[in-house]
Amino acid sequence: MNGGDYYYSDDGSTYYYSDDGYDYLLDGGYTSTTTYDYGDCVNDDSVGDSYDDTCSEYYDANPAECGNYDTDTFVAASLCCAC
Repeated sequence: MNGGDYYYSDDGSTYYYSDDGYDYLLDGGYTSTTTYDYGDCVNDDSVGDSYDDTCSEYYDANPAECGNYDTDTFVAASLCCAC
């Protein structure tokens, strides 16, 4: 992570480092700042994978990871448009 910016969320509760199209949380998490268009498909973000990541949080930016962190209640191929 070189050359990025540090900033607080709009409500001031979360501190981020932004670089390379991602926002990195201070706790080591991340969110994608890129918007993906899957037509009529809508991600089901009601449940997370084995790391509690949802489709929009992780799989949109990392479709090659689909299926690697599935659980009994989270199956990326069924829930995530990127998969």
